[in-house]
Amino acid sequence: MGLRHLAVLASVLVVVALVGLGVVGPVVGTERITGFQVAATVRDDGSVRIREVIDWDFGAFAVDKHGIFREIPIGAGGAPTEVEVSTPEGPARVQTTVEGTTLRLRIGDPNVTVTGRHRYEIAYTLPTSVRGGFVALDLVGPEWDVPIDDVDARIIGADLTEVACFRGREDERTRCDVAEVDGGVGTVADHLDPHRGITMQARVGAPREVALPALAPVAERDSSAAVRWSVITGVIGLMVGAATYLLCRRVGRNEVASGGATEAAFAYGDETFGPSHDIGAPPAGTRMVADEKMGDLAGVDFVPPGGIEPWQGSAVLREAIDDRTVGAWFASLAAHDIITFQG
Repeated sequence: MGLRHLAVLASVLVVVALVGLGVVGPVVGTERITGFQVAATVRDDGSVRIREVIDWDFGAFAVDKHGIFREIPIGAGGAPTEVEVSTPEGPARVQTTVEGTTLRLRIGDPNVTVTGRHRYEIAYTLPTSVRGGFVALDLVGPEWDVPIDDVDARIIGADLTEVACFRGREDERTRCDVAEVDGGVGTVADHLDPHRGITMQARVGAPREVALPALAPVAERDSSAAVRWSVITGVIGLMVGAATYLLCRRVGRNEVASGGATEAAFAYGDETFGPSHDIGAPPAGTRMVADEKMGDLAGVDFVPPGGIEPWQGSAVLREAIDDRTVGAWFASLAAHDIITFQG
């Protein structure tokens, strides 16, 4: 692999690491819920009307997203009824199916893809949520596969006492703080990891007249932040690439035989003279040398002393006198016109 390829690879790995650590993702690509507001209104008949307002960020580079899925468990509160789904543009296209103990809502147009941030407002009724004067609700269920930011969850519509709130995974939930809100109680969370939820329970008292909380406008993506992070990650990638390039140059890209100048100039594996030499054999021992250090390996030119004949050099180098040596001797005689070959 060449130096340029190593530098590019290092830059890509840095950007991937930044995305994996969540440094770049919130700005340029990670799918997430940027706002989740849920209000559960307790009714006189023991039912609870749920309104969920979900601000979904599909990311900047989504290519195959058509909407979202909302899975509502069918539990002690009964099967959800009076289901309504809308967006700021109006009623949303919804496909409803029941899968075991789950009501599954497929929200979106299969013929239209979406990117960026979109708001979905989902309302439904749980007919038997209040039992024995007590209500317990998964205000944010653990079924979400994406992280959730800026959570506002509340139960309203009645005087509530003995309030308890839990957050986290189903098998290890911890208590969360609860505060009074207009018409009831609520809790907030800056962030929930995937498959983490919020459960709230309370004893229900006298009903209270309340209105649903006002909705904040949908926050658009900060385009300047995307440019800013692109510049930052680009600079980091260039720095890592440059460092990798310089390191590779320092380590060297020239493969030479291990040893000194003589070995670098002449050695190649366990080279031997004669018919058994395999020119394609790999080096027995090599090392990498930087360009600026190649001059240190330049050896002197070895010139045999005057008067040495080829056959003599052959005998010295191979330390043997054989047919090749005899052949070289005859060739030397012929070159000096001492003998003549005739066919």
